[in-house]
Amino acid sequence: MRALAVLLALCLGLSACGSDGAAPAPTGARITAGGNSAPASSPIGVEWPGADLRTGTVLFDNGRRLVAYMLDGTSRLIWNHLRVTSPVIAAAPNAHELTYIVGRDRQQLLHLQPDGRVRVVGSASMWEPPVFLRPPSRPSAQTRIYYTTQSESTGNGALMMQTTRGTEKVPVNLRGGESPLMVTGYPGSARAALTLLRKAQPPVVEFVLDQDLPGASSTWARFLSMGGSDGLYTPAWLTPNRVLVGTDRGETAVMLTLWSACGDPAERVGSYTPVRSGADGAPKPDVLALDGGHALVMSAAHPHVWSLFTVRTGQLSASAIPFRPGGWTVVRGPSRVRC
Repeated sequence: MRALAVLLALCLGLSACGSDGAAPAPTGARITAGGNSAPASSPIGVEWPGADLRTGTVLFDNGRRLVAYMLDGTSRLIWNHLRVTSPVIAAAPNAHELTYIVGRDRQQLLHLQPDGRVRVVGSASMWEPPVFLRPPSRPSAQTRIYYTTQSESTGNGALMMQTTRGTEKVPVNLRGGESPLMVTGYPGSARAALTLLRKAQPPVVEFVLDQDLPGASSTWARFLSMGGSDGLYTPAWLTPNRVLVGTDRGETAVMLTLWSACGDPAERVGSYTPVRSGADGAPKPDVLALDGGHALVMSAAHPHVWSLFTVRTGQLSASAIPFRPGGWTVVRGPSRVRC
């Protein structure tokens, strides 16, 4: 396994991180891909049935079917669609709209809209789930899609956003050797974390805080350090202000730390032994926030189902949701949690 040099950059206001405050592009017969108006086609189909799902519903797509699970293992089919490879999915609040990343080499980012249409947002090398976020200056505005891309030639990443003009690169103030790798946040909020890959030694994991100065460019201040990590675990936003981050630091156990955007001290809340791939021994990095006090992880204690992690007690228990290869996400509801 390779040690990752990772930083987690916390942005308190997306308008200061490159957002122009404009609403997402309106739906229409023509599809905007990569900032250019073009009649692109969706590999998954042109329509989806839509969904109005209960908060806490776990969504799974195996490349052919979208299925909704509850914690007791009950499930129902949401959508049969054209076959796609390696789906990565994310949901807006209440799952009225979804995003899919599909394909193996140069992936396509798809927007499953509330009106039932499927729109191609862009095409690039994309591996991590996108996230639906709002501009802080317009808290009642529609959510837009933020995502990261990776250059096939250099390996450098970029933070991208959906705008009325298609997709645009979001400027991020970085140090030398740093590259955006993953953007996460509570769906529908105006706060996000950007995971950065640092191509330097020794590897370090840090939070970076955007001061969000009105009328000024983003100012990034590093204020927490977590050390290195052999695995890259998905930050899980329990609320818009609290995020659960996993690191393993070359050990067999994944340490889960609860970070607060409100200035509260970081707290180590538990650990677990991850399920590892039989091919290369890499840990399965999935951490899914279920609600304000629980997350789903892939623990070796329950290798065939998702494990439920309780933040308050640090305990793991087996859920009844079977784990299968494919795209996973959780339906989150609106949250008004404030510092």
